[in-house]
Amino acid sequence: MGIFSFLKKDSSTSLSNSASETIIDRAQIDSDYIDQCQRVPASEKYIKRIIRKYYINYPEKPFISKDREENTNWEENAAMYGIVDRKMMMRYGDGLLPGDVYLLFWIGKRKSFKRVPAYFEYRYGISFDKELTFLRENGYLQGLEITDKGAEAIVNHYDVIDAHNPNRKESKEAKKKYSETKPITLESNSEFALFEIQNVVEKYGRNLAAVTDVHKEKIENDIQLLNSNFLPEVAMLLNENRGLIIDYSNFVYDNEYTSTYFIYNPLTKTGKTSKFPVTLRYRSEEVDGYSTIGRISYLNDGRIGKANLNFWFNNTGYSLNLALENDILMLKSVDKMKSGEKHTVYKM
Repeated sequence: MGIFSFLKKDSSTSLSNSASETIIDRAQIDSDYIDQCQRVPASEKYIKRIIRKYYINYPEKPFISKDREENTNWEENAAMYGIVDRKMMMRYGDGLLPGDVYLLFWIGKRKSFKRVPAYFEYRYGISFDKELTFLRENGYLQGLEITDKGAEAIVNHYDVIDAHNPNRKESKEAKKKYSETKPITLESNSEFALFEIQNVVEKYGRNLAAVTDVHKEKIENDIQLLNSNFLPEVAMLLNENRGLIIDYSNFVYDNEYTSTYFIYNPLTKTGKTSKFPVTLRYRSEEVDGYSTIGRISYLNDGRIGKANLNFWFNNTGYSLNLALENDILMLKSVDKMKSGEKHTVYKM
């Protein structure tokens, strides 16, 4: 039996709440039927009414399922339970919605699944099946496996996962464990002049520029500084005997600004001088299961001002966050990710 024939119900026995004051008891509805209804849109009339009443000014309209229309008294209880937050319908610079990020994280913890949590519709406003297809078609997922691109998205937007469950036990334990750890700093920060950026193009909603041979000497010097004076201490802290090395000789360069390139923002949106006018985004080729991705943001005087450095050993990764404190570049936190699950292992 196909999904649509399975969903078809006799109109005389419909549980639709759009024209009835009947209180619906979901415990009496087959759970497989509920799951199937959650995956397809409601009627056009019902969707228009909900959008007009609750979501008319949203940048994107949340998904409204057949389950909501037929199997719930959602409209009567919307004021009590709340609606999808507007920020959930606002895309990041990389084109992802917050719900896409949590979907990636959720998928990463599973090898298979039978039913989809209702919060993807009611909290994140997304159609699970539609966004799953979107993530696969855009290289974030391969089947049910998170790709490097998907892992980077989780790392870059991990605030979504933290917000979903803000009282995560491992984060609290890690903060307590490392509360007295000696800070790891990079005191001899780069003093080279800031990059001269040319041939800037607007793409993906940002100002981007290619890395040329003129830039590579400074990049190599800065990364050598990290590799020799900073990353060995971090590896010791983590008891990571494989070491943490950024191999700039394996950086991937292309013409689509998806691997290694500059983000150029000399001015803020209000016209003021930007604190971090240039950011280097980089990605290395995978060699024997090892790869690196990250971003390094520069101050106007050419020094590294902050950075996010990611290291992958097959399905295990580390995400290092660096920031200036008292004019010294300091390790602020380290997150460890394994098989799609991520937790904080170090935080200052």
